[in-house]
Amino acid sequence: MDIKPIVREYDSSGHLVNDVRELQSRGVDKNSIYIWTHQNNNVNRLATEAEVKTIGRGQLGINGMFQLFDSNPGQLVSKLKEVGLSTTEAERYEKKLEEGKGLIICTDNERTDGW
Repeated sequence: MDIKPIVREYDSSGHLVNDVRELQSRGVDKNSIYIWTHQNNNVNRLATEAEVKTIGRGQLGINGMFQLFDSNPGQLVSKLKEVGLSTTEAERYEKKLEEGKGLIICTDNERTDGW
């Protein structure tokens, strides 16, 4: 049985950035943290604040730490499934992103106990 990633939703980019930093302090590897948003105007700011690398829509390589996806809806469900979500979960989170929420998806369940 595959272990499902942990997903958190955010209305506030400040809380999202704080949680990325908390995961980092727990020793979570940068390749296990994914930040997702549909809001183009927030991508560069979030990348700078959370010291993340952006991927998508021409954004690449800012501070080289975590992975931030700014995906269009046509690719989103597929990318969400790639990190371990079911089709149903991926479609639900796609709707959350369309509503303007941000997501952190963490695939390191060992270091996130109690997070």
